[in-house]
Amino acid sequence: MTQFDQSKYWVERHQRLPSDPRSVGNMGRSLEENQRSELLVREVVDRAARLLAAARTALDLGCGYGRVSRCFTDQGYRYLGVDVSPDAIQHAKEHNPAAEFQVGDLSKWTTDRRFDVVCVLYVFIHFVDDAEWLSLLERALSWVAPAGALLMADEFPKEREATRLHVVSRPLKAYDVILEVHGFQFDHAFREQLIGSGNEILPQARPFRLARRRD
Repeated sequence: MTQFDQSKYWVERHQRLPSDPRSVGNMGRSLEENQRSELLVREVVDRAARLLAAARTALDLGCGYGRVSRCFTDQGYRYLGVDVSPDAIQHAKEHNPAAEFQVGDLSKWTTDRRFDVVCVLYVFIHFVDDAEWLSLLERALSWVAPAGALLMADEFPKEREATRLHVVSRPLKAYDVILEVHGFQFDHAFREQLIGSGNEILPQARPFRLARRRD
């Protein structure tokens, strides 16, 4: 069986769907549904950025065309977005000149910099090879500043699921093991703050998790 080339897949997907939310969203849904989903993701990330008010720098892995970049730069963060697609990065630069963007294959990309927030939104799920998934997760944790956090969103089934060629969903327990090894744990109080309560509840925040270093 030919190994799935995820980098080629995403470069070509962005070429076919330039600046289109389906390029980073759900191809099984309509353009309108993807536009609505993108607005909801931005709403959650904007709230997360506000809750992490002490943070000043953000790294967005798999940033696509910079869809959440303004959630950070509009609140004064110094933001770096990285994506494998040159087309997506070109649009991101045009969309938000206040941000920094780089073309980079996340299976290989690295940096010596550390960030208050490392943001990984629906990216781990597309690392279908377990070794590449583990490598990215461990590198992402290494890019978190000492008092920083990893903000992530994905599907978290009870057991590992491979539903499509470019999708593998892993349970939270798989992440817990790696976080523990690297001195991190999920901040459940932050998640409750992010979701909110009463009229302020954001049900779309449920797939989001925040990992901090253990005291």
